[in-house]
Amino acid sequence: MFIGHYGVGFALKKLEKRVSLGLLFLLVMLPDILWDVFLLLGVEKANVIEGPIRINSLAPVYTPVSHSLLSNFILAVLICFAFKVFNIVKFPVRAMIFLIAILSHFFLDFLVSPPELPLLFSGIKVGLGLGDHVLLSYLIEAGIFLLGICLYFSTMRELNTGKTMGIGILSLILLGLNFFALTEKISLHVDLFAAFHLALNAVVIGLAFWLDTGKTAAYDSSHRVSSVRNIV
Repeated sequence: MFIGHYGVGFALKKLEKRVSLGLLFLLVMLPDILWDVFLLLGVEKANVIEGPIRINSLAPVYTPVSHSLLSNFILAVLICFAFKVFNIVKFPVRAMIFLIAILSHFFLDFLVSPPELPLLFSGIKVGLGLGDHVLLSYLIEAGIFLLGICLYFSTMRELNTGKTMGIGILSLILLGLNFFALTEKISLHVDLFAAFHLALNAVVIGLAFWLDTGKTAAYDSSHRVSSVRNIV
């Protein structure tokens, strides 16, 4: 699962407009980001799967920290606690959104992955394996992604036209990349794949922070004006 995770980030913006889209993207992709880092450090292991079914993707061999349900839950709780300590979030709304963002990663991966996702740090592994069907996999990801975009624009549609177009273009590029990844035969070494995947996510998340900054500020401003008018 790739762009489906970003779809969840878009959708969660609907629940809390003042949280940066970049931060939501970072949280929904955090298990994959950790995975890339752990692969490069040799802490976790994976094999490259060639072919059009799971092209250029990695089959997890040992991922107890980045992709187990228990580790994702612990990670989510620790991040919410850290954000609370540094006064970044106001409980319970934002904390719940951040918790959903991180945990959603496991459940979306569960849809498309074969039984390779550990529930705990070891032992039982789960996965429906829908990603083995190219068309179905793309439709699932694209559907989640497009639904998230629709929810996002339904909330932010009146703000910052230029950056709205930028997010639209970024979304089209992500849809194209996802289609390319499912249909083209390219083989990369595990380390090279992890570095590329890490860099790609960094670019997407960085652009989301930049493109959404003005929109969030504009929403806060318009929301305050609306509140004042309602009081008057």
